[in-house]
Amino acid sequence: MAQSPSPPDTSECRLQEPVSLPDSLSLYTSNTPRIGSSDAPVRILEFFDPNCPHCRTLHNRALPQLREMIPADSTALYMRPYPLSRKSAPQIFALYHAHEKGRFSQLLDVMFSFGSPSSMTPKTLRYYARAAGLPADTLFRAVASGRYGDRLRRSMSVAKALGVDGTPTLFIEGRPIPRSSYRPKCLSTLIRKHLQTSSL
Repeated sequence: MAQSPSPPDTSECRLQEPVSLPDSLSLYTSNTPRIGSSDAPVRILEFFDPNCPHCRTLHNRALPQLREMIPADSTALYMRPYPLSRKSAPQIFALYHAHEKGRFSQLLDVMFSFGSPSSMTPKTLRYYARAAGLPADTLFRAVASGRYGDRLRRSMSVAKALGVDGTPTLFIEGRPIPRSSYRPKCLSTLIRKHLQTSSL
């Protein structure tokens, strides 16, 4: 007789100790791109690079599985860019513009579906704009303007203060999640534990 599969081991799912930030910096701000409601009881913060293959796997596979395991509307995912190379800056500027237009998650989905382009050509930007429902000319001007440079540098300052050294890097309510716990089952366990604690 075939044995039923053993449930995944979640005994090693854990959070690390919180990391303190200088008073001048904040994890969650009104202009931090967010997927989910600001009223969600659990805030997850991700540092990402739009060209990072591991970030792509997290968004295309792990997070959709996670959403099926946790209560609806229980989490908000805050997104802070952490470019691993200069070539990611134009895409990040495009994402900042999309956030201002209420199309951040749509453009992020397009980028992670598209893969990592060798360079940001007008043709690539035009494809991004069309697929995410943004006017292409407006997106071109926003990326070329350089007006998002300070915003990106501030995000990098937050990452440095938190000790971020790669992507993706995840936090739950300011507590780092070890990369060994990025499996959907582990993330679900950690979120449910936080929900139980916060309801006491």
